[in-house]
Amino acid sequence: IRYDLPAASGGEVKIRIYSVAGELVKEISEGTRAGGYTYYTDWDGKNGQGSMVASGVYFAVFDVPGKKPKDHVVKMVVLK
Repeated sequence: IRYDLPAASGGEVKIRIYSVAGELVKEISEGTRAGGYTYYTDWDGKNGQGSMVASGVYFAVFDVPGKKPKDHVVKMVVLK
């Protein structure tokens, strides 16, 4: 998952992955990130309990200081 942080938006970053039904699948804590850079993180396709998710569409919602979560949403597809 690739994401850019604007120069003024550094801080604690969390990525929440949701199913199409709106259920929280997994939360990934990225720790503190400096603004003004591009970052990459991996999602192993597993839910919070460690089980592989089903094929389908998922949304990654970024919790970035100073930004509304709806401003940073990435649509993803899992195919098996």
